[in-house]
Amino acid sequence: MDEIAGTLVITKDDSARFAQLSGDHNPLHVDSRYARRLQFGRTVVHGVHHLLRILDRILGQTAGAIPGLEQLASLRVRFQNPAWEDGEIRFNATYDPGEGRLSATGYCDARPVVELKLQFGDPSTAADGAPLDDAFVAREAPREPPFPPALESETLPLALQRQAAASLFPHLCTPRGSERLAQLLACTRVVGMRCPGLHSVFSGLNLNFAPATTADPAASTLSYRVKRADPRVRLVTLDVGGHGLSGTLDTFYRPEPVTQARYAEVQARLPAATFAGRRALVIGGSRGLGEVTAKLLAAGGARVVITYQRGADEAQAVAEEIVAGGGDCTPLALDVTALDGAALASVEASHVYFFASPHIDAVSASVCGLSGGVSAVGDLPAGAARQGPGDQLLLPLLRLPGVPGTGLRRIRLRQGRRRGAVRAVAGALPGSEVQRAAATAGRHRPDREYHPDPLRVGAGGDAARAAAPGRRQLSATTRGLGGRGNPARALR
Repeated sequence: MDEIAGTLVITKDDSARFAQLSGDHNPLHVDSRYARRLQFGRTVVHGVHHLLRILDRILGQTAGAIPGLEQLASLRVRFQNPAWEDGEIRFNATYDPGEGRLSATGYCDARPVVELKLQFGDPSTAADGAPLDDAFVAREAPREPPFPPALESETLPLALQRQAAASLFPHLCTPRGSERLAQLLACTRVVGMRCPGLHSVFSGLNLNFAPATTADPAASTLSYRVKRADPRVRLVTLDVGGHGLSGTLDTFYRPEPVTQARYAEVQARLPAATFAGRRALVIGGSRGLGEVTAKLLAAGGARVVITYQRGADEAQAVAEEIVAGGGDCTPLALDVTALDGAALASVEASHVYFFASPHIDAVSASVCGLSGGVSAVGDLPAGAARQGPGDQLLLPLLRLPGVPGTGLRRIRLRQGRRRGAVRAVAGALPGSEVQRAAATAGRHRPDREYHPDPLRVGAGGDAARAAAPGRRQLSATTRGLGGRGNPARALR
């Protein structure tokens, strides 16, 4: 039994080259602005891309000891978690030469992202491969078939631009293995561009390979049809077939991104002087509830500053839309995880609305010393999170200079998944009221106000409770996100 291990990194440029080679231009993988509004919060490496890169690296490290794609008899793959651009992908593999069996698992950010099992056949049965066009796949827009998809079957022509393929996969792109490579590339094009298309997440594939003659009518093509659709989890299984190929692809319909109301629509529903005189700082105002809150405040007469960390283009678009409609809005770059007094020195805000929170991810429990397979927190600066009593994790979400309410926020975690949701917390600059708003995906409670004490978040998105016994009631004119003056309720 041979053991192989290694690491690799897939960059944004690599993803763009793979998209051109495979024809899978789904924006989940290549459009960072679009991907920020999806469930993963950023672009994700194509599953077939990191699968093939791992295989290519294994073949390169073993110097011919493991057969190539031309001897492939079966391939079983499960994509378990997303892999990030520029993230280190680590893999461990074992190869049994007697059985001709290769097994491997890839990890990114300490999580398993892909598990694959390959069975190789006898060298005498290796495929010769059908002739392929030496060209890139014609670019097309991803389709958006409704669930369940009505499309029954379709056939795609295969093509392989050999120079580009050899650049990405030098050990897989061989004369006899090029057709198998083109077939695998076509599988990601089916899922990402055809069915489910735009709103897809590739879950896995089960493929069997057999020798076939080049006279086979299926040569140089890949066909697919919808086999079944499970509405409980929006899972679609596709049958695929081609030259010496048969099997299934498993894929999910993912939730569509939410589009916020346009500024003109907000203006039409809100009296012009509702928030007159306010100087509002909306932290995390480039998208989501922060975006619509900024529009509501500006439509009500407030002077608004919206902040962003990565979404510069989105923040600029929101500000331009508001200004074009007669409102007052300025974008400002701000990283709440590395905040200092200089960052907000030029902002004279009377109200602060906080919609930025760190991304909560299921990573190795060792990150924060949690036991029992409990989730930890990703995308936080080193030492930002620490373990609290029981199964709680304590997060310092925001620390504004001179602002009360910078205590730890608590989240309950259980077995590798988020059990509660961290509620967005808003503090006020000196001289103004303290506001808090819920701004997580799931149940939103933006009409609640609490003192700046640690929050305890219950299971299933229950409303956050203040740890302090008292709660100050603010007047309708100063309560910000509460009561009649609540901009987050104006569109209800």
